[in-house]
Amino acid sequence: MYACHCLDCQRQSASAFGISVIVERAGFSITEGAVKTWVTYGESGNPKRANFCPTCGVRIFHDDGDNSQWISVKGGTLDDSSHLEPGAHLWTKRQQSWLHLDDDLVRHAEEPPE
Repeated sequence: MYACHCLDCQRQSASAFGISVIVERAGFSITEGAVKTWVTYGESGNPKRANFCPTCGVRIFHDDGDNSQWISVKGGTLDDSSHLEPGAHLWTKRQQSWLHLDDDLVRHAEEPPE
């Protein structure tokens, strides 16, 4: 899991950052209903598909298409996120000036290397 400080995650979470859990698509499934999808572009300029609940509008996960090996599940959508701890901070060049990170996690000013 990572904490992303990009402007898109700030807007989406209505907070200083968003949290995402990277999982293999093969181990992930929607157990009820279906998602709708729209394409957005990150600060890197790369497209990402935002998959959301058509009833409430909450983003559930991001991917790079149906053939993506990995997906980014939005941590706030999990039934229990109390056990999650970030492993890194991404896009810290967009970090809110009032937010002071006092952990020892890896920080990437933009997105991490592959």
